[in-house]
Amino acid sequence: GQSMGKIAGFFIGLILYGFPGAIIGAVLGHYLFYAGNKKQRTTIFRSTNMLETHFYQYLFGMLAKMAKADGRISQSEIDTIDHLIRNQFRLSEEGRKVAINFFRDARSDNRTFSHYAQTFASTFQRSEEVMYLALQMLFAVARADGRISREEEQLLHEAATIFGLSDRHYQFVHDQYDPQSELDKYYAILESKPEDSDDQIRENYRRLAKEHHPDRAQGKGLPADCIKFATEKFQEIQEALGKVKRARGMQ
Repeated sequence: GQSMGKIAGFFIGLILYGFPGAIIGAVLGHYLFYAGNKKQRTTIFRSTNMLETHFYQYLFGMLAKMAKADGRISQSEIDTIDHLIRNQFRLSEEGRKVAINFFRDARSDNRTFSHYAQTFASTFQRSEEVMYLALQMLFAVARADGRISREEEQLLHEAATIFGLSDRHYQFVHDQYDPQSELDKYYAILESKPEDSDDQIRENYRRLAKEHHPDRAQGKGLPADCIKFATEKFQEIQEALGKVKRARGMQ
């Protein structure tokens, strides 16, 4: 439990603050997710002053409201949320229970999606990296049942606006989770468009590959899960470049 808590803290630190924050997050993560009820969870946050707790509380609040947007919460949406908890965040079993409790709390309260989105955005001062990640999580849940409903689409647009993300960033995420074609998905992974020049696509690729290269994680002596995460992302970017190059006849 303690080691997994450190890993969970590490990932949120990495997302929020880069590698130095990841190390801090790993240390603080030792204290995270050891209580089961709302009062205890609040006490944990107050006693350790950890942004990680609020990250999960507001994110899972948004996910709960998103899942209810089309009138019901489907089993596929629940399965997707559980997958995100286990694989994207790699939480311990204790952490999983607390995240699910946050989701259940929000599912039954009277607060709006907008409330959770605005609180999330203000808490993290609209950090582009954090906002971009949150939007991807929302899209994953919205797409879980095979389609994005009109109600869900409205909330996704609302979130992007509240988060201060550009239309371009919104479209990149949209095309990864609900592409018109497989090729659109690969362009979106490269944060590129079909009308971009070959040189622009190569430049985008180099930037993304550098940001996600597993050597950056390994060179810091970071946990194996971090290296695995970076490797998977790096491989996804490599695959996308290959697909786009073949489609365009790039050398």
